[in-house]
Amino acid sequence: MLDKDGNILATRVLVHPHVNEQPFTRGLSQVRISKDTKSLTIRGHDKVHEYGGKELKLDWPPK
Repeated sequence: MLDKDGNILATRVLVHPHVNEQPFTRGLSQVRISKDTKSLTIRGHDKVHEYGGKELKLDWPPK
């Protein structure tokens, strides 16, 4: 999870690929987000492809 300036706020490491588990969901708790944050970006990363695929940009806080 990134803030609008690209700073990493939180990461979730997956211990194995989820190719045969689509779609799949995982949680992430105890993330501290500054109250002046206006948007967040969620993006995937793996050791083979690095950063890739579609980024999800969210308005923050949710409305």
